[in-house]
Formats: sequence, structure tokens, C-alpha cells
Amino acid sequence: KNKTRKQYTKCRMATESNHLIQRNLAIENPLVYLHKAISPEAAVLGGSAAIFFLVVRPNFLVIDDSKAPNSWTPPLNQPFPYGKQPVRGVNLGGWLVLEPFITPSLFNASGVIDEYTLCASLGPDAAKETLGNHYSTFITEQDFADIAQAGLDHVRIPFGHWAISTTADEPYVPKLSWDYLLKGIEWARKYGLRVLAELHTAPGSQNGWNHSGRQGNVNWLLGPNGTANADRTLSIIQEAISSLNSLNYQHVVSLISPLNEPRVELVGLNVLQEWYQKAYDVIQNVTAKGPLQPWILYSDGMAGLSAWKGFMKGYKNVALDTHQYLIFDPNLMK
Repeated sequence: KNKTRKQYTKCRMATESNHLIQRNLAIENPLVYLHKAISPEAAVLGGSAAIFFLVVRPNFLVIDDSKAPNSWTPPLNQPFPYGKQPVRGVNLGGWLVLEPFITPSLFNASGVIDEYTLCASLGPDAAKETLGNHYSTFITEQDFADIAQAGLDHVRIPFGHWAISTTADEPYVPKLSWDYLLKGIEWARKYGLRVLAELHTAPGSQNGWNHSGRQGNVNWLLGPNGTANADRTLSIIQEAISSLNSLNYQHVVSLISPLNEPRVELVGLNVLQEWYQKAYDVIQNVTAKGPLQPWILYSDGMAGLSAWKGFMKGYKNVALDTHQYLIFDPNLMK
């Protein structure tokens, strides 16, 4: 009890919201948010009427969006001038979605070619231990500090659909990577970095490449379960964005990519554009009432910029994401 005495905070419960309005805590931000996903164990010890005493655990979060990574980038609580100021960022590939060329040591076993086969070969317990060790060491808080120190202002964090949900026939480790995504967002906030949260995989695989989670056939928007998998992806996006919104990450997660590199030449441009419109509606339904509207980045699907001319013209905070690779194909280097 003596150890936690200083952690007691006298609060008045704001019954009309989930906010706890701070009274006797010496912090600049007048609002203290109960981070339900990380601190469900915050305990009401007693009180009367609307006055409560809380034990504030070490992972109880105080929101501070006043940080900036450098002098030329606006702090998180001010809008970033997208379209006027260049985005200087880095991708945290290979962290929450494995790629063999980034972490080849995890793919030494025979027949292991992607995260699906890795988890299947290890089994649920060993896969959880292996990936937990990877998540906790491959990227750490120091990396975010170094990114800010290097003069960058954004980080792209790809995550897999298994961070939100898995089905019985998927061997992926469920939910664990979501915890580390939240860690990454908190580290970004601490150093004034903005985050592009990007769904890197889809059920059934949106491109058949190993970084989609499962190498092989595309069973998304086509194939026997293509429609069901595409609809499930929308549900995953809705749950992910809703969770991020409820945790008050609007200032930090300023960019959202609903899906990485779907194969246009397989699923068809018109079909993909229809799905993109549905994804836009899903995201807007969650974020429209918030204080900030995130930018939504759509992958060009390797179709090139010209194929998308006029798409979503007039929409606010929408941009096209094109990846110009200088590796994988030797001809690109000529």
C-alpha cells in the first residue's frame, strides 16, 4: 500500500463519457484517459457520490500530443501540411509482418516460406514464443528515438490481419502483434512522430506474395472465398480503426492504408476500385465525427499512376500510394 500511495489520484467521474477528469495530478493535460485496452485493471478503491480513488498502474496513459520530432515539423496536435511539406519517413518492414528477405533466420526450416507456414510448422505455443521474441527485439523504443533524431517525421507500421482476428483454419498468432502496434504508436507519440498504420495482409492473400502472410493463390476478390475474404477484410479494417479511435490516437495515426499491394492484374481495376470505395466508407463511418480526419492512402496495385486518373476526384484526404522498387527484378537496375 505504501508503494502505491503516491499513485492514488483523486478524480471526478465524467459520467457522460469515458474520460476521467483529473483534479490533483500535476500534469499539463487536464484530461486523463483510462486506456481500457492496456489498463483494464485500474481499480476503483472507494469514494462517495461522484468522487473516486483510483490506483493508477504504471501503464496508465497520460495523453501528450504536444511533441514534435524537430523544429521544422508541426507538433502532433497541429495538422501536418500534407501536399505542401514533404513527408520524411521510414518503413518498419519485417516487424509485425514477417518477410523472408528481411529476417531470413526465421525461415530456415524446410517448407517454411511465409508467416502462414512458419506458424503452422511451429505450432501455436512455439509460434507465439518465437514471434513474441521477434516483436520485442526487432524494433524497440530506441529505434523510434533514432528515427526522430535522424530528422524524420513519419513511420509506416505494417500489420497483419491476424492482429485483429483469425479463423480456425489460420495458424497465425492472434492478437499479439496488435499489442506491439500499440506500443509502436505510443513510442511514436513520445517522440512526435506520425504513423501510417497499414493493413499489410488480407484473408486469402490479396496478392499471393509471401508478405501477404501466405504465398500462393490469390483468394481475395476472386476465387472460391474471394468475396467473403474481401468482406472480412472490411470488418477487420472497421475494428482496427474503431480501436485506434477509441484510444485517442487521432493525432498520431494521421495516415491509414486499408491494404497493401492488391494485385490489380488479377482482381481487376474496376472491382478493386469498388472495394476501395467500400473501405473508404468504412473508415469514414468511424472517423467522421472525430476531431481529425486521417488521410487514406490507396495502393496503386502495381498498375501505375495513370490507371487511377480521376479516381475519387473531389474526395478529401485521399491519396494514391505507389511503390517504386529498385530490388527484386535485376532489370530495374539497368
